[in-house]
Amino acid sequence: MKKLKTLILLLFALTLSCVSAFGIDAPEELIFNNVLGDGYAEKTINITSKSPDNTHIGMYASGTFSDWVTFYPSSRYVNKDSPIELKVLINPPLTPPGIYTGQVVIKSSGTGRDTTIEDTVIIRSSVEITDHEIVQLVSKKITISESEQGKPIKILVPVQNEGNTVVNPFFKIDILDDNEKPLLTHTSKKTALLPSTHDVIEIDTPHNLEVGRYIIEITTLMDNGWVSGKQSTELNIIEENYISEGPRIIKGKLTPLAISKIMIVSWVFLLLFVTLIIRHKTSRRS
Repeated sequence: MKKLKTLILLLFALTLSCVSAFGIDAPEELIFNNVLGDGYAEKTINITSKSPDNTHIGMYASGTFSDWVTFYPSSRYVNKDSPIELKVLINPPLTPPGIYTGQVVIKSSGTGRDTTIEDTVIIRSSVEITDHEIVQLVSKKITISESEQGKPIKILVPVQNEGNTVVNPFFKIDILDDNEKPLLTHTSKKTALLPSTHDVIEIDTPHNLEVGRYIIEITTLMDNGWVSGKQSTELNIIEENYISEGPRIIKGKLTPLAISKIMIVSWVFLLLFVTLIIRHKTSRRS
């Protein structure tokens, strides 16, 4: 019995020495909830190291769900100045509902004093399989830059699929004047989004608006016509070939200061003309 305890203590001490050598840090557990059978889910884990030297990282899964798991990328190098992100991807087959347990194992290897040191970090993991379909999409704060006359309005919409089934969101764009009178409506194409993934969807909206300030409303729609969310913000249309020189305050509001390229060229020619006149008068006096 004493020999067994001594052996356990020695193995524990060896593990601690390996951890201190690389200082690999990863989550203690990895839990996937509400995954559909024959569905998809993914999570991103951060791996850091206290070692200044490159440490090779490889991963594999064990347990009842090990055949469902893949990693991207499958292997990488990490050091204290270069933490890494690894995706754990779950692709279960048609499986009875229940909780399936196992482990995600991180194997690290590097060189010590004239030897190769290997270490193992184990992440407790589980996958909950369900037959209940969840549709949930979250649209985050949109980004719209100034748009020139005759050029499409570029809209960036960050979205997150927080459900467990593939969704195909699309967007209805409404542009209103200051009196909230509708001027233009545009509908974007659909974009497929896998469960538990996120994306930034770029929408190009053509228009024939005059220079000015407008209100733009973006409504997020789903396949069945369900409205997932709605946002509105200000839109500025500027003249073509204008250069924004930063904001200026007019009547308590921030307004972009735009200067035409043609105007800049005119100023340059005027400056050259004045310089020539001054030089000519100076030469005549001398």
